[in-house]
Amino acid sequence: MKYCPLCRSELKDRTIDGRTRLGCSSAECRFVHWDNPIPVVASLVRMPDGYVLARNASWPVGLFSFLTGFIDRGETPESAAVRETQEELGVRAHSAQLIGHFPLTQLNQLVIAYEVRADGELKLADEIAEVKVVSSTELAAFDFGPLRLTSEIVSWWTKLGGVEGQADSAAIRALLQTYEAAINRRDVEAAVATYLPDADVWVVGYDRIVGIDAIRQNEQRVASSPGFEGWATSVDAIRFVGADVAVVESTGTVTIGGGRIAERLTWVVNRTAAGWRIAAVRIMSFQRVGS
Repeated sequence: MKYCPLCRSELKDRTIDGRTRLGCSSAECRFVHWDNPIPVVASLVRMPDGYVLARNASWPVGLFSFLTGFIDRGETPESAAVRETQEELGVRAHSAQLIGHFPLTQLNQLVIAYEVRADGELKLADEIAEVKVVSSTELAAFDFGPLRLTSEIVSWWTKLGGVEGQADSAAIRALLQTYEAAINRRDVEAAVATYLPDADVWVVGYDRIVGIDAIRQNEQRVASSPGFEGWATSVDAIRFVGADVAVVESTGTVTIGGGRIAERLTWVVNRTAAGWRIAAVRIMSFQRVGS
């Protein structure tokens, strides 16, 4: 960029906030070319038989990486990762779990990486020359050649439990299943045992329930309600934000008085010496869906 897009004056280097940036040379124009990085998504696709690595048609033989693509206008990064997976591989993508975000300075991009769960028959798009399906062990040791950022993403994901710690995801799902079963059999103490002592529950926009005693009272109120018939939840995504902390997105349905209420929930779970426990629950939204 050589000229100002606002007034057409020449752009020159200026010191702004302690950094050298291109800015308009006109004293009457305040345009600054910030040169912000472009966000792109990277999809590490997990199929029932392993992880899919792809070689772009323009790459040399033997060079493989994740699927990558730009985010469309109005699209979330998660939905972009799912879309790219379906477009490039022709499979059904179900969910996207955040791995992390990584700067790719040489292309001025911010790479937002996801593990995308998918199934179905592979039907490669024209820009994909070939794919490899590898096990988790093979993925962790895979030689990505000059693609150092791909190696960094795999290394980071492994550290957070993505490759070698799939048992953590299973344990977190089991924790919520334990809570669900306890609630449905009206076993208050078993339900409370899934929480940390200082946990809190908050229906967004309403009162917050803080501490195990208050949670016990709330669970007792639900269990003793004559109209309560059952509660079910389905885990949509698990995102590790540290070795011992994960955020879980789920959808739930409460059956009460013959009607059903649909909920969207966010859970924070922590690893303890006794296993994973619930640290916080946010009921983000709810609405009646039946009578």
